[in-house]
Amino acid sequence: MRDFAAIDFETANNERTSVCSVGVVIVRDGEIVNSFYSLIQPEPNYYNYWCTQVHGLCREDTEEAPVFPKVWAQIEPLIEGLPLVAHNKAFDESCLKAVFRVYQMDYPDYPFFCTLTASRRCLPELENHQLHTVAAACGYQLENHHHALADASVCSVGVVIVRDGEIVNSFYSLIQPEPNYYNYWCTQVHGLCREDTEEAPVFPKVWAQIEPLIEGLPLVAHNKAFDESCLKAVFRVYQMDYPDYPFFCTLTASRRCLPELENHQLHTVAAACGYQLENHHHALADAEACAWIAREIL
Repeated sequence: MRDFAAIDFETANNERTSVCSVGVVIVRDGEIVNSFYSLIQPEPNYYNYWCTQVHGLCREDTEEAPVFPKVWAQIEPLIEGLPLVAHNKAFDESCLKAVFRVYQMDYPDYPFFCTLTASRRCLPELENHQLHTVAAACGYQLENHHHALADASVCSVGVVIVRDGEIVNSFYSLIQPEPNYYNYWCTQVHGLCREDTEEAPVFPKVWAQIEPLIEGLPLVAHNKAFDESCLKAVFRVYQMDYPDYPFFCTLTASRRCLPELENHQLHTVAAACGYQLENHHHALADAEACAWIAREIL
């Protein structure tokens, strides 16, 4: 099969309707040409312990995420005319059908293929046919299992150094992403495309400049779950030893300290702390806003 859309759902609880994240990878002529990832506000909106243990997501992560119909409106044009592929089709297809039903959407009866069934037929010698085992047998090392779109495609980084409550240094760099392609939706958010990072350094060279700046300091991010997972993923991809940095989250802290806000997105919390974020989704501007928030509430 040369043209298809690989899809993976994670769920918040035992209900198939409770999809809380989705990853889609578009393959044409045997090459990955696009990808999409989104958190989703699950229905029903609660998490059980075991699902969180599997994928690491909890209610705080999806509190402000879009509902499924809004997410699917972005996926639909990407997969048009393509068959869907999943590892354990029985799970992912049943999730898709269930969430279509719960939102009273017409299900288009997507053609759906199963790599679990195919791997049992084509690779009977494997000790098991779990996703990471089959992927390894096919030459792919799955580093972030149970993240719906596992990759390390960081394309820029911003770092702001705060000492004694004052910003004393900052650093920004473009990065050549791995894998080295851009999807439409990420470019829509941050404005970067492949031309921007064509001659950018790879991550290890960039991190060699950041490492002495952050030595001995805890790291802070707005939505630690995202930034920490990116950092760990790209360390793994380049086979670098991860130093287990202490990591704090201004998103979690803002929900605790500023419960009256209408939402806890970065620009909203920054404004409540007296900082006007003018260039949202530029890595350095976001880091400066996060530093300002951290001084106020951490």
